[in-house]
Amino acid sequence: MKRILILALFFAVLLPGSDIFAQNKVQGGMVVRKLTYHKKEKKPKKQIPPVKPGFQQSVTAAFMMGIDADCYRGEIDYIAGYRFNNNFYVGAGIGLNYDIEGEWDYYSTETLDFYWMELRNMYSIPIYAHARAYLGKKRCQPFFAFSAGANIGFPTLTLGIMDSDGHQLVAEPVNNVTYLFEPAFGLDVRLTSRVSINLLIGFNIHGVPRIRMSDPTHAQIYQKGECDAVIKLGCTF
Repeated sequence: MKRILILALFFAVLLPGSDIFAQNKVQGGMVVRKLTYHKKEKKPKKQIPPVKPGFQQSVTAAFMMGIDADCYRGEIDYIAGYRFNNNFYVGAGIGLNYDIEGEWDYYSTETLDFYWMELRNMYSIPIYAHARAYLGKKRCQPFFAFSAGANIGFPTLTLGIMDSDGHQLVAEPVNNVTYLFEPAFGLDVRLTSRVSINLLIGFNIHGVPRIRMSDPTHAQIYQKGECDAVIKLGCTF
């Protein structure tokens, strides 16, 4: 009997402060210790409210690199549009693009030392329509994006052709409006029902004016298509 009482007291000293509670009952002169276990409740996960249809805006910063790593560009964009539901968004965007290979110069061709030459504006303003298709309903949503529009380069470049004596034969402005297409794949991480951050990776397909010389006094200006790899980081709100 004494041994049983000693063991009961021993466990009572070791177990205080834990999630195990003891209840003592006396039955037939014996102390019966009843142990009750309480499980800790798990904290509920924070739920993100569902996407709300309505007006949405985005601000993105982009870095672009030529496929041959021969040119680099940076761009900042603002997009405004309407989120129809969890899956579809349509809007329009405008931005400012800086081309590290761009020139402000007056292009002069005195001799037939080259067959063609690119005319790249240092700055341009992209204006485009933009659409997104989101996949799934979770907090992290992959999506496809597509933009189509035009780049407006500035300042306007001028092509000058001179003869071997330095006399100017012709001077004409170069068309500074070129086409723009941008398919991309991205990941959108929602912080609230309206605010999210997103990362896009895709290709920027655009036109670049070129000069093609047929003889020392005649030049043809046309657009050549180029493709840049692009990565964008943005915020939607």
